Amino acid sequence: MAYKTILVTIDDSPAASARIDLAIEMGLRFQAQLVGLSLAISPSLPHYAQHPLLADAIAAQQSQTEEHAKEALERFRKKAEGSGIGYEARLASCVDFEATDVIALHTRYADLLIMGQSDPDFLLPGGAALPEHVVLGAGLPVLIVPYVGAPATAGKRVMVAWNAGREAARAVRDALPILAQAQHVEVVVADPEGLGDAHGEEPGSDIAAFLARHGCSVEVERLPKGGLDPADVLLSYLADRGSDLLVMGAYGHTRLRELVLGGMTQKFMHQMTVPVLMSH
Repeated sequence: MAYKTILVTIDDSPAASARIDLAIEMGLRFQAQLVGLSLAISPSLPHYAQHPLLADAIAAQQSQTEEHAKEALERFRKKAEGSGIGYEARLASCVDFEATDVIALHTRYADLLIMGQSDPDFLLPGGAALPEHVVLGAGLPVLIVPYVGAPATAGKRVMVAWNAGREAARAVRDALPILAQAQHVEVVVADPEGLGDAHGEEPGSDIAAFLARHGCSVEVERLPKGGLDPADVLLSYLADRGSDLLVMGAYGHTRLRELVLGGMTQKFMHQMTVPVLMSH
């Protein structure tokens, strides 16, 4: 498998520039077509607010939203043209509750989606939970870039959070193009004793052997939780090791637009310090 089409979401947040830089670098790294998607997201209004007297104000707001989306897309175009990468720029308009479905439609024809972590100081109309909804519904790996930024070369030292689950296995397979080119891959098993027989006699050894057969330089680290939350153990270890990208499974489900995330997935969504590639 190779990433031949990379989709990146574009917006006018302060974090968008670093996200675009990373997307361009990864597109060049994998000789992929880069697709920039800018959403003009308007807030949905209750029926009683859709009064004819408010029509002009609503139209003006929608026009302003679309103009901001176009400006963000133009900044993407300039960066992409300057890099020499093959690219396509797309603009889509929707109301806030449609944003997940609109992004998902475009992911049907991509190998990897790159989007930003929700910034509490710059919330987009799609809502703070937009990345979570997209990860659980997109059907492809999603690389989430922290709003604090990330180096464009992320993916040289990669950590894999491994628990032998289905989602983790899918994330590893989805990340193989990155893992195969990484200088170093570290498989980390947090609280191996608490996961029963799923790991076999040597937790992490089977997935390490699998990755080695794909040409990865791998080591395994087993971290006892010591009474701590495994997510906190992983976050601390991630910071200490200087890894520049994390691969992990995303656990959770959506039901009638209600989002229910696993504890570790939720914690990393809010506290990530490096880009996180998630698969569900």
